[in-house]
Amino acid sequence: MPRRTDRITSGARRTPFTPEVPTFAEQGFANLSSEEWFGFYAPAHTSASIANAANAALRAALQDRAVIDSLATLGLVASPSSPAEMAESQRAQTERWGPLVKKIGFTAES
Repeated sequence: MPRRTDRITSGARRTPFTPEVPTFAEQGFANLSSEEWFGFYAPAHTSASIANAANAALRAALQDRAVIDSLATLGLVASPSSPAEMAESQRAQTERWGPLVKKIGFTAES
């Protein structure tokens, strides 16, 4: 049995900000992993060319050392993705968490 600790991180990997803190998986909870994320959205029916241009600009910004360092002060790791990767991530999260949200009756107004 893994050694238990009073500090655990919920991500799939240890965070670079507290590398000594183990993950839930390391503590024996392999299926309990969740990471916060932030995304940029455009209105529905935004053209692919505009979405791709915005994504290219965001990807470039998220590789800039000043942006990376600024995000790090908030405990965030820059992790650029594509519109397709974002859509897949949201689909997977909806599939994972949707049944629980429905079961407990959570709504935006809750």
